[in-house]
Amino acid sequence: MLLADAAHQPLAVPSLGPTAFLIFDYPRRPSASPRNAVFGHAIGIGAGYLALVVFGLGRAPSTLSGGLSAERAAAAGLSLGLTAGLMALLNLPHPPAAATTLIVSLGFVTRPAEFGALMGGVIIIVAEGFILDRLVGLGYPVWKPHREP
Repeated sequence: MLLADAAHQPLAVPSLGPTAFLIFDYPRRPSASPRNAVFGHAIGIGAGYLALVVFGLGRAPSTLSGGLSAERAAAAGLSLGLTAGLMALLNLPHPPAAATTLIVSLGFVTRPAEFGALMGGVIIIVAEGFILDRLVGLGYPVWKPHREP
């Protein structure tokens, strides 16, 4: 929170809570691996932003301010479909990324600086998971998920 305040950026967004939960409670699951967390959220941001562009919502107010229009609902659907499809295609499952894509496509985080801050939050959580799991000997993966036995 101190970093978020100093940067004047939202380093803590709702989708990071489930990411932290996966990393700290289920560190050996593929969806909790650093690679899946980082790329999953990056896919979510990219798909959400693409949906904003496709439906001309880049400067539109968020759903909290402007309500849920047909265009905004379509953008949310497109971003969710793209995020799920790309994560499946690339074998990078990370369910919290679906929340990230909604945060973007619904207009809550829409500027490049905010995208960078969100990814900074992901990297901070992954680094904390790596360090803490190493300290207690849980064997959080360095990058890729552990192979299933």
